[in-house]
Amino acid sequence: MDNEKDSTGADIKEDVTLPVISEDDKVSAESLPKGTVHCFPANPKQILIRRVATIIVILLCIAGAIYALMSTPINYYLLFLIGLAFIVSALVFAQTFLIAGFRVAVDYEQNEVVLRYMFRKLKIPFEEFDSREGEPDRAQRAIGKLSANASGHRRMYLILDNVHDDACYQTSSYDLASESDFLKLKEEADQVARAYKAREKFEAEQKAQAEQDAADEADEAKEAEERETESISAEKTEDSISGDNE
Repeated sequence: MDNEKDSTGADIKEDVTLPVISEDDKVSAESLPKGTVHCFPANPKQILIRRVATIIVILLCIAGAIYALMSTPINYYLLFLIGLAFIVSALVFAQTFLIAGFRVAVDYEQNEVVLRYMFRKLKIPFEEFDSREGEPDRAQRAIGKLSANASGHRRMYLILDNVHDDACYQTSSYDLASESDFLKLKEEADQVARAYKAREKFEAEQKAQAEQDAADEADEAKEAEERETESISAEKTEDSISGDNE
């Protein structure tokens, strides 16, 4: 669809709002796609920036290593730092080719959501997956305001969560190739979360566990009280027998 234009011919950019899926819409595991993988690649601009930055750092590392080796005496501490920077830059450069394939993928063959995070590939089974709208942290909020003023678009955030883990992972519309990709990912993540109801099941398990723990504590307290009562009763009986003997 073509963008609307103002009187000067420039594109008018509106804030993109997240799609709202009605709670009345029934989603089941059987209604989800089967035997396919939907991949959502990273933002090409983000990939290009990382590649250029890492290439510059790698070239600087090579120059620095040559300088350190030609110094007298050889500065091994500097060489260690240069080697460390080189390895990290090389890994970041290599990762750009991986996230160009996908940054997030919804795998309907293995029934899992796959994320590329740092240098790891994280897999969240559908049975443990939950998603919700995220919020930027303080630094992201400041950057988001600058980018919104420059582009006219507001960044959107989505949390992809394993309900059994303490940590959760957040992606944004800037991290993916396009806003339409982000909205599609959000829609599919919502459908998976609603179909498998991992959050509801986890909270029900937690509630049942808490109730069981409370019941166990109550039983233990009751048993302790009964033991104390029996102990007091036994002491009174012994005192009574001792008094009768005297």
